[in-house]
Amino acid sequence: MLKFLVFKDGSPVDQLDVTSAHMLGQDDVPVKSQVEYADRLLTCQKMTEEAGALAILWDVRGAGKYLLQTTRLPSREKPYILNVELARWRLMRILSKLEDWGLFEYPKTESIMELVETSRKLFINALQESQSPAKAADLADQSLEKSMEAGDALAKFHASHLLGIKLQSGVLNRKLFGCRVNPGVTTDQLSPEVLATLNFVQIPLNWGQLHTGRQQFNLGPLDRQVEFFLKRKMSIRFGSVISFAQANIPAWLKGKNIEFDVLRDLVYEYLTAIAGRYGKCIRSWAVVSGLHAENYFGLNFEQILDITRLASTRAKQLCPRAGAVIEIVHPWGEYYAHTPKTIHPFLYADMVAQSGINFDAFALHLPFGAAKDGFYVRDFFQISSLIDRYALGKPIHLTTAVPAMTLPERDCGYCDTPWTPEAQAKWFECFCQIAISKPLIESITWETLSDPFSESIPGSGLLDDQWTARPILARIYEMQKKFLDSKQRIPPQ
Repeated sequence: MLKFLVFKDGSPVDQLDVTSAHMLGQDDVPVKSQVEYADRLLTCQKMTEEAGALAILWDVRGAGKYLLQTTRLPSREKPYILNVELARWRLMRILSKLEDWGLFEYPKTESIMELVETSRKLFINALQESQSPAKAADLADQSLEKSMEAGDALAKFHASHLLGIKLQSGVLNRKLFGCRVNPGVTTDQLSPEVLATLNFVQIPLNWGQLHTGRQQFNLGPLDRQVEFFLKRKMSIRFGSVISFAQANIPAWLKGKNIEFDVLRDLVYEYLTAIAGRYGKCIRSWAVVSGLHAENYFGLNFEQILDITRLASTRAKQLCPRAGAVIEIVHPWGEYYAHTPKTIHPFLYADMVAQSGINFDAFALHLPFGAAKDGFYVRDFFQISSLIDRYALGKPIHLTTAVPAMTLPERDCGYCDTPWTPEAQAKWFECFCQIAISKPLIESITWETLSDPFSESIPGSGLLDDQWTARPILARIYEMQKKFLDSKQRIPPQ
């Protein structure tokens, strides 16, 4: 068991929300645990006696509220000081990434290194005050403030350096910015300004709605949507073609004991129908999405890989010119600790990359801003580090979203200031600069066109519930000019 004392502004905390809290094992893999806060003591009980880390949503003065973590700590009777351990982890991660990114003593990093050094000195002072937990916590909080600032500056500096190289080399994908457009969106809701701002649209498919029985398909609504975009010469991508999330399972398969060979045949049948009808219309398709995390049929590891291989191989056979994409959802992996018959996302991605499966790219699903596992806010340093981790030799497409409003009942974290339309636009610009700088990033898709169709993150649309454009839409247009020098586009009003 791990125990922590928790302080805020030099005083013990009387109440602490541990909704977001969970424990991590080796390689930051989530483990089953129980976290409670009572009598001014945070206790973390895990299933094994191995060293573990605690992740928790934490308010950092002047920086925002983020899901941070400690280093892996051995169990002991004496409580740790949470403030100190969070500062320790952050400082260690920065020093590690400075080495990974080759930025030690790099020109023009003097101000960043000053922040790191200040943080280090404050942390050492905190360690020297171990007999005075309140004072140690206050010094650790100051150290964390500096290291958060340093990490943010480091991620942005590294991105600026790489982005300059990428822009000079001319290797940016011309189809860089897109948005997911749900089937429920009517064509009259898509204004010319919206379409002119986007390089592509992604249409998420729902297996359950399209595959209504053996050799029976309901493709009429999808036909009309595809035809609408083709007439406007929009590049089309399909998302989540095969997903075993409960909401995507055909009604006629639910509650039945489906043999694996039958399931393979159904996947084959469905993919063949979709490819035969739309293969010449699409640029790419996420042939499988989230099989590692959403496993309605309770498949084992080998069966999940087999479905992945079947879908990717069949996709390349039927649509050799359309990119076959494998989508990783919940890439932080929190679900793995409490959802049976799932695979850690990085293990799945690594196995897919090494197993000889014929596919073209990964997609990472990275929305932030909901008070549930996988959607708590991380800072740009953490986001940059995660993208690096999934650099497995294949191009990467990103899907993201953050809210444009703060709901009082939703404590999910925030950057700098609580969420507003302007904060949303500012966040996305920073996200894009960091993401696009990475060598393997091919495109960025915004998850939500308008608030009525928000999926993971409520209130995250490019358009609000009245279908009025938010500042983020104009920001995308500005980035188009900056990154792609696209002078033909009509700026959104």
